[in-house]
Amino acid sequence: MGNKQINVVAGVISRKDTVLIGKRRANDSLPGKWEFPGGTIEKGESHEECLARELQEELGIETRMGELIGVTEHPYPRGIIEIHTYHADWISGTIVPTEHDDIAWPTRKELLDYDLAPGDIPIAKKLIAETSSDS
Repeated sequence: MGNKQINVVAGVISRKDTVLIGKRRANDSLPGKWEFPGGTIEKGESHEECLARELQEELGIETRMGELIGVTEHPYPRGIIEIHTYHADWISGTIVPTEHDDIAWPTRKELLDYDLAPGDIPIAKKLIAETSSDS
């Protein structure tokens, strides 16, 4: 178990009452797990720059970073991953997943029906709680 900290940003892209999640490839760490798209922050890169770059690379779309939803930490074999998850507004482009085997648009309430990566579960629960308080 590595003990280095790896900082990651992820984006929650909403469409009406649904959110985008991607299924990790079979040859990735956590194969087959579902996650909010995003990736590792490169040296000298802001959260906003990283999120825009990662969502462009992974999905082929242009986005704008919104407010922070939450920060989670989870130990993975390659280190402790600290995930900063933001709302992300889909501005333009057509989604073409390049880093995931599949994508899905579950409603917030359906998020926990998917086998989410452990670091994304607290964010999914927060999104579900926000939905419950909206109604």
